[in-house]
Amino acid sequence: MTALSPDLVLVRRLVSWRALAVLLAVGAFFYSWWIMGPPVTRLGQMIWVLVVILVANVGRGVKVHRILLDWLPLFAVLWLYDYTRGWATMLGIPTHYTWTIDTDKLLFHGVVPTAWLQAHFYNPSVVHWYDEAAGLVYLSHFIATFALGTALYIVSRRRWARFMRRFLVLAIAGLATYVLYPAAPPWLADYQGYITGVRPITGHGMAALHMAPTEHWLRVGSAHANYVAAVPSLHAGFSMLIALFLIFERRPVWPRLWLFAYPVAMGLALVYCGEHYVTDVLLGWLYAVATMLAVGAWERWRERRRIVRLERDMGLSDTARPPGGIDQRQTAGTVALAD
Repeated sequence: MTALSPDLVLVRRLVSWRALAVLLAVGAFFYSWWIMGPPVTRLGQMIWVLVVILVANVGRGVKVHRILLDWLPLFAVLWLYDYTRGWATMLGIPTHYTWTIDTDKLLFHGVVPTAWLQAHFYNPSVVHWYDEAAGLVYLSHFIATFALGTALYIVSRRRWARFMRRFLVLAIAGLATYVLYPAAPPWLADYQGYITGVRPITGHGMAALHMAPTEHWLRVGSAHANYVAAVPSLHAGFSMLIALFLIFERRPVWPRLWLFAYPVAMGLALVYCGEHYVTDVLLGWLYAVATMLAVGAWERWRERRRIVRLERDMGLSDTARPPGGIDQRQTAGTVALAD
């Protein structure tokens, strides 16, 4: 066997140590969540992201201000989301209640799926396994994007930037829709008398998980929640965006098709818990697909422009270009949706 060089041995030791340190930091996050609840404020979320990234980059010379500047657009959009609650009211736009109800009835032969699911599966005095699962899937929305973004940032800033472009475009598209078309979720429509038999039961299964801090977090978070931000469902949209990005980031795609289980589970949880109609979920998925296609097309256009500028700067004429020209070279490594 060939002996490893001292440099390679040192690198392997650092990698092992760094992986252990990241696992400890992630473990500390979940322990803090279990004891005190998840971070409620955007500052608290930013601190945890910063801690994990710094731990993973010890010895690499990554600067704190660089991380803050990279992540600032994400938290700026999330901050805007927290304060969109009154924008539609200020613009004089009324809340819409009936369109999504009518669309769900059209899709399901006169039945509102949320009301049907709660009538057949929800029991206020009993916590079933699917109540707990629905609560956990719903909560995953608040950490999945941060977790994937943090992991990508540690592994490859280029891949992180590609994901973050898609996240920001989807978030801005959703926020714009919320302001221009405020729509009520099923539980609010029930409260206002437009439908019957629907309750907000997201926290029903959490009590059995002994996650009291999380219940407190839900109550605190509702102070800034936009109750009429149902169309589209960004819970559904971001879960689909995560699945699409991870599936189409590499070829072949079929070994990762199981990741579609995440947006499907999220959609079921949202509808069952009375947070969204099926129409909201489908629109969220549609927004995610449109975002992937639009950003991918923009990235390919930008890459073609970069190659044209490079060839122009190098003084290459059309006859001097290799066979296939720009298109042949720029298509390497691209994929239909994710690039």
